[in-house]
Amino acid sequence: MAPDERAKLFKELPPKVVKKLWSFLKKEEAEDVRRLLTYKEGTAGSIMDTKFVELKKDMTARRAILTLQERERSGLTKTIYSVYVTDDEHRLIGGLSLQTLITAPPDILIREIMSDVSVIKINVDMEIPEVGRWFKKYDLLDAPVVDNENRLLGVITIDDVMDIMERETTRDFYEVGKMSGVEIRYSEAKTTDLVKRRAGWLILLLIFDFLTGTVLKTFEHALGTVVALTFFIPMILDTGGNAGAQTAITIIRGLATGDVTWRNAWKIVRMELLASLLMGFIVGTVAFLRAFMLQQDLLLALVVGFTMAGIILLAISTGLFLPFVSKRVGLDPAALAGPITTSVVDILGLIIYFKIAQFFLPILRH
Repeated sequence: MAPDERAKLFKELPPKVVKKLWSFLKKEEAEDVRRLLTYKEGTAGSIMDTKFVELKKDMTARRAILTLQERERSGLTKTIYSVYVTDDEHRLIGGLSLQTLITAPPDILIREIMSDVSVIKINVDMEIPEVGRWFKKYDLLDAPVVDNENRLLGVITIDDVMDIMERETTRDFYEVGKMSGVEIRYSEAKTTDLVKRRAGWLILLLIFDFLTGTVLKTFEHALGTVVALTFFIPMILDTGGNAGAQTAITIIRGLATGDVTWRNAWKIVRMELLASLLMGFIVGTVAFLRAFMLQQDLLLALVVGFTMAGIILLAISTGLFLPFVSKRVGLDPAALAGPITTSVVDILGLIIYFKIAQFFLPILRH
């Protein structure tokens, strides 16, 4: 079990159960859990490994290797990629890879072969997504975790980061599909589990989509006057929903990887809006040609073409701004992608369609 998972489990259990579980843990393991519980969930402190080796700069390479061997035999270390050097106050002053240590002359001092690690050190309060980007940026196998006074508190390895990011990715995928963020394993799941996980959101989205029926009812006169308007509703709504979902997923992915930030937000907004104008023209033209070929009615084709262009602009704008808004108010951007974006575009798209149709209705009637 990963360190953060173990700490989270202890937070969720009743105090009496936790007290009993302490007795089953080794003294060192219990102390690790206690330390992790003091750090905010979702930060580097909650996932770091406190089982690490501190070397001193005046040690010889031989002595450092013997220290590592002793800790390894005692089971007080995890996977070792690098070792870190601290002063008497446990402040981080350097580090070196295991390969460098093993190949160094036995009598050389650690201070002569250690390197500066200030660039790669991670603050204990850094959020986990940022930790993942840090590892990717510097191509790390592990990294030291320090507090605000530069004291070495723990080490994060690439294994820990990969486990966390895999869970985050799973949660984001399920959020897009409007399901609980806990991974579904078919080898363990029951039919009732699938229903519980999915039915709630489906019913909520269904209620939201009742508004679509309300819009159709409101414009019943237009539909009754020009029945051909109904032929193009599925095409318009499907295309708008797809355009909105494409944009929303792209923005959410960018927010997760750090490619999209508040610093470059306006550049991205301008780029997406310009792209929506161009795509609206292209898709609107194709929709116009399709409608004209089907009905041989120029005005009806214009209604469909203008509507399609407007919905593309609306859909991309919706898929662009919903993740930003949710991020600003502290919600998960993935929670507003997919179905919610599609539902919003469906309702507003129908209103645009019938408002344009009403403008041309006197002519279309004849």
